Amino acid sequence: MAVFPQKQSEITELARKMISGFHYQSDWFPSINWYTLSNVEYQFRLSCEEQNRRQSNLIMATQAKQTAFANLKKTMKRCLKISETDVASDPDKLTLIGWGTRSPATPIKAPTAPTNLHSPQLGAGEVTLQWTRPEASGAVRNYIVKRRDYDTSGQVGSWQIVNFFYDNLITLINQPCGVQMEYLVSASNADGESPASNILPVIL
Repeated sequence: MAVFPQKQSEITELARKMISGFHYQSDWFPSINWYTLSNVEYQFRLSCEEQNRRQSNLIMATQAKQTAFANLKKTMKRCLKISETDVASDPDKLTLIGWGTRSPATPIKAPTAPTNLHSPQLGAGEVTLQWTRPEASGAVRNYIVKRRDYDTSGQVGSWQIVNFFYDNLITLINQPCGVQMEYLVSASNADGESPASNILPVIL
């Protein structure tokens, strides 16, 4: 038993087949006025074309709106910038145009010291370092890891920068073996470098 289709594409395909069959086999279907069905199908196709046209117009209208809005923002920003210069000696007058004075820039504070520097893992020529990020301090741009070595006579050298890092868990490779070393870490941002963390002695 035939089942009437549900999808639009299948329905329109069936309509075309029905019109063609009624037209060329009208003797078999004398009670059908296929002109009516053909006209209804034609009106449907016209409505589809109109929908497509309106959708195209809507897309173009949306693009035109977005372009106009971007131009509006650009022009407004340029006018505000010029106005800020015009009333630089009395910036409160900017309220007359619905604007206001710029908020003062928040000063950047140097970070506080990282804490709890330790080594969760040691290996041949490798050392993993981990520390606790600074608390209640300025934003951290990067961390600076430093190392100093002891020579055979027990004299300690000066601190040397190992590298700059962005995470608080790192693994250093190609580190000296059989040598007494010490590591420390500090945090840095645009305002400066923090105090150093605790010193971590290591022998690989």
